[in-house]
Amino acid sequence: MKQLTKLSVAMVAVFTVMILMFPSCDKVLDNPDNSNLNKGDTVWIYEIPEAEALSIPDALMAIGKNGDIYFEVRDVNNIDNPRVYAITKDGKFKWKTEPLDDNGLNISRMLNSAIVVADDGTLYCTSGPFLYSINPSNGQADKIWECPKTLEVDNLEVNAYSPLVNLCLTNDGNLVVQSFGTIYGFAAALYCITPDGQLKWLDTRKDPTAYNISIGPDGNIYDIAELWDESAQLWKPSMLVTSPDDGSILWTQEAFPDVPAEKPVFTSGGDVIFPLKQEENTLVRMETTDFSNIWSLKNYGGMYIYSVVDKNDNTFSSFFNAGNIYIPGNTTGDITSPENIYIPKYPNIDSKENLTGGQSDAFANIISSDKTGKAVWSYDKMGTNSMSVTISDDKVLYFSSFYDTETSKNRNRIFAIKWDASLEHSGWPRYTHDNRNTSNYNKW
Repeated sequence: MKQLTKLSVAMVAVFTVMILMFPSCDKVLDNPDNSNLNKGDTVWIYEIPEAEALSIPDALMAIGKNGDIYFEVRDVNNIDNPRVYAITKDGKFKWKTEPLDDNGLNISRMLNSAIVVADDGTLYCTSGPFLYSINPSNGQADKIWECPKTLEVDNLEVNAYSPLVNLCLTNDGNLVVQSFGTIYGFAAALYCITPDGQLKWLDTRKDPTAYNISIGPDGNIYDIAELWDESAQLWKPSMLVTSPDDGSILWTQEAFPDVPAEKPVFTSGGDVIFPLKQEENTLVRMETTDFSNIWSLKNYGGMYIYSVVDKNDNTFSSFFNAGNIYIPGNTTGDITSPENIYIPKYPNIDSKENLTGGQSDAFANIISSDKTGKAVWSYDKMGTNSMSVTISDDKVLYFSSFYDTETSKNRNRIFAIKWDASLEHSGWPRYTHDNRNTSNYNKW
């Protein structure tokens, strides 16, 4: 009995030390609903041990409807292919996939698309030429479709085998994805794949850069490709609006995209915002019914990167080497002197109308600003992956980190931080619209 007593005391002592070492985990155990935590308090931390030689990249995370968090993990030695990890909403490891094959197409062992969560909870992502589905219960990953080896272009069989990128989800649950193609994009294509891996349609379209895709309020696909102008005898970048039913092009507008991060975004009323070539405009808010301009921003300078739009149709746009601008939702007509304000990188707009994301390229912190550009909150203890930041419906902010400023060590962790708002459910409040990464205006 004395031995048992000593052992019990020792176990209690060890357990007590563990609690003191990991106070954030203790908060989860005591406060499953996080009701007595304040904004910015750590709810929990999940860490991948350094000995596993894995890293969490600066990539978009996803949140399932059940609250599970999904993220990409890579091999720091660039030997194994990437995996998808799942942890529960209380920070517990759930599963990880086997390394996802890319058939040798990726120089860097990485996913080629964001992780997309379908309406039924199934996960989809791409690695090299393969489209994968992942069972959300156990992490079983299956190849459901592969990029064609060749496509017919101008009556010629052309090598089309390339990574699949820019995955998004249509209204009816089909997957839309692009391939880069070969020979300067001549064998690039847009594909629509059913959830069971059947090709519904494809459309070849010259696209050497593979700009991002969005699904608009009308359910149509908004994409950028290059169309041949017979009169000018050259290829012109254009926004293509495509039917999700058969891949037919419904209308086009000449565009001049700058960087692959660009993607069409939409206001709450259904207007599209994107750089279109209309009298040398660099950014346009345009009605999608009669193609009339609500406003246009001319020659602001710098390369346009991306925009987000809040529930009141206020537009926040980022330009490389030219700063960030704010355009009020009630603005009409040409804009000659936009207001230059501070906004975070890849911001999330929450239900209190604040924007939260990475601080800047120079400072890998998290910061929140209001719509006037005033900083209202910051978190500088971790080197944060800006694209990972997202907010759940139960008022928790998640992000991945690569560095601990307090210990000056590289540490790959997922943080859950108590928040005072949820992700806004209107407008285009996140780079991929919602925290399931659907890139679909109609999905939440």
